[in-house]
Amino acid sequence: MQEAQEKLEAIRLLRRIVTFQPRDVALHRELATLYLRQGRPVDAARVLRRAAALAPRDVSVQGMLAAAYEASGFPEDALAAYKTVRELAPGDPKVGEKIASMTAARDTAAGTPPPAVSEPGEASRSEKLFREALRRWNSSPFDGSITPAALESALGLLARVIEEDPKHMPAYVASATILEALGRYEDAAAAVGRGLALSPGYEPAEDQQRRLELLAALKRKSYEPSELPAMVNEIGRLYWKAGDVETAIVYLGRVVLLAPRDGATWSNLALCYVQAGQLDLALAASKKAIELGQGSDGLKQQIRELESIVGGRRLP
Repeated sequence: MQEAQEKLEAIRLLRRIVTFQPRDVALHRELATLYLRQGRPVDAARVLRRAAALAPRDVSVQGMLAAAYEASGFPEDALAAYKTVRELAPGDPKVGEKIASMTAARDTAAGTPPPAVSEPGEASRSEKLFREALRRWNSSPFDGSITPAALESALGLLARVIEEDPKHMPAYVASATILEALGRYEDAAAAVGRGLALSPGYEPAEDQQRRLELLAALKRKSYEPSELPAMVNEIGRLYWKAGDVETAIVYLGRVVLLAPRDGATWSNLALCYVQAGQLDLALAASKKAIELGQGSDGLKQQIRELESIVGGRRLP
């Protein structure tokens, strides 16, 4: 637990530093490394996408991005990143082997032969368009502010990717994510739904579709009052599963306001606070869960360890 706490504190500190030095690629790499060591590849990929936009020819960034995508369960994104690594460093045989194995796995799962490629190592037109869409998508500042013009531009390119390659699942997922950021939940759910109709069984996209359907229903207020806590709880858990701990905390926090005696949600909220490095709040939520009957041995041990850390650390 002490080692995990040290990693959380390091991540929190480094995130602050990167906020003030948003164009420092080395800092992005270090932050992503900490996320990967903590088992948070989705967060690592988010940081590495920005690093790749800053230094598109940095082989180490592209290699880390490929690994993060692969660990996150996004094989098409990982494959595209590995192909970029091959273009930048064509002499690495391990990269070629990785591309070959991932391509074979994809084609076997799809039940189709591998697509023809005009030149070894040459990216297809749809892949190039997709990368440009990601570049425009990530052109907003690191602090998370959204530039609508950049997002709309990325959406236009993603539409062209889908037109040329209708089974390009990452393009559907990316389109849905951008539409979600713009608050267009119904359009976002429809976008990812079209992708799933062509390539069913992709769990991250299925989870995204479910989350978007719930967000759309929440926005329309098409629910019974008694259904609201369960809806908000499911949205929070789906964000948590996707690696977006900060947004998960927002929704799970709403649940405990709506249903303050829901011990299971207090327990989940405590785990999210731990992952976010907010240990004082994690301790309070853990104690509330125990108070409401969530008395597992693991939760009790978590409280003892949190009390030791929170009570013994030096606060700034």
